[in-house]
Amino acid sequence: MTATQAGSICETGFFCMPKAGNSVCGDVVETRVDGTLRRLLVLSDGAGSGVKAHVAATIAANMGITLLQNDCSATQALDAVKRAMPDTAKQSLPYATLSVAEVVNKHRLRLMEYGNPPALLFENGSEKGVARQIHNGYANDFSPLTTCEIALNTGSLVVLVSDGISQAGTGSAHYPTGWGMAGLALFVENYLRLNPGVEAVELCRSVVAKANQIEHWQPADDMTCCAILVRKPRQMLVITGPPVDMANDGMLAQKVESHGGDVAICGGTTARIVAKGLGAKFSAVVPKNSTEGFPSQVKLVTEGALTLSRCTEMLEHPQQPVQPETPAAQLAAMLQANDHICILAGTRFNPANYAEGINTDVEMRRLVVKRLANVLTNKYQKTIEVVYL
Repeated sequence: MTATQAGSICETGFFCMPKAGNSVCGDVVETRVDGTLRRLLVLSDGAGSGVKAHVAATIAANMGITLLQNDCSATQALDAVKRAMPDTAKQSLPYATLSVAEVVNKHRLRLMEYGNPPALLFENGSEKGVARQIHNGYANDFSPLTTCEIALNTGSLVVLVSDGISQAGTGSAHYPTGWGMAGLALFVENYLRLNPGVEAVELCRSVVAKANQIEHWQPADDMTCCAILVRKPRQMLVITGPPVDMANDGMLAQKVESHGGDVAICGGTTARIVAKGLGAKFSAVVPKNSTEGFPSQVKLVTEGALTLSRCTEMLEHPQQPVQPETPAAQLAAMLQANDHICILAGTRFNPANYAEGINTDVEMRRLVVKRLANVLTNKYQKTIEVVYL
């Protein structure tokens, strides 16, 4: 998920893995976007593992994020969460930890941490120390409440983890006291050096995968990694359908050549128009789903309205299983990986469709583009521009 900041993007991602033998993860992550200037991410780790831990973590995460979204202070929010949690010294039900990251005013990060390992800050690929304030009255034999404020810049990265990550490998020959936050910091620094354009969610997957490897693929605890990454926005161009005025056909090729980000062309007729407009360097006949002969920024050439419709369904219902190699799945992945997306939707009637008995192709394309723009805006917080030609 991303949120626009002046000239930059605040991207969040996370990845969870349950304890070996469990189907439910006892760690819970919640994210919310409040307008254009505020973003909240909460990580809660229910004590123990399994369903009870998941329930406790869900209560803590939802209460914490809701209270802070309604401008409660960190101490007020923690008070309310602690009152909702049972006293584990007297009851068998679990409690939960709570870490809240709040990005405010485009360039400030507020952290509230209770019970989880301390978040790590990286600037230009290197770890940077963070000074924290300990709040008296909340220190106990478990963990103190700490808060801090951090200035964020383009290139800033904040990593939050549950203790299943920091304690991975505890008792082993290589990690007798666990992987530790120092080990995690070194791993992240090396990973950023080798993968400078990494997305937040991919970094989280890699951190969890490394911790799982340290645990010999039998994690002794739930493992979760969250990341907040401030970076330059990624631009994408989607072209579907020929322009109603044939005089604008050449403009499509110009848009492709001048675009600095990813390009997807949806529709065989559209692809042939773009190829022709690019001149003698390109074939007038474009193989199905092939980018051969196109500039390097053209990452995908697919069928038109049907692929867009299937892609939209995948984005609307991301929990449903998909085949990642299909054109619709590839398009969905591209859309999720970019931030500012321009859709050029042609409105010319397609004689080829009429010959096949389809006489509503223009209206169908409009409806599909509208659905796609809505889901990208409302569910994935993308900046969308739709231009009808």
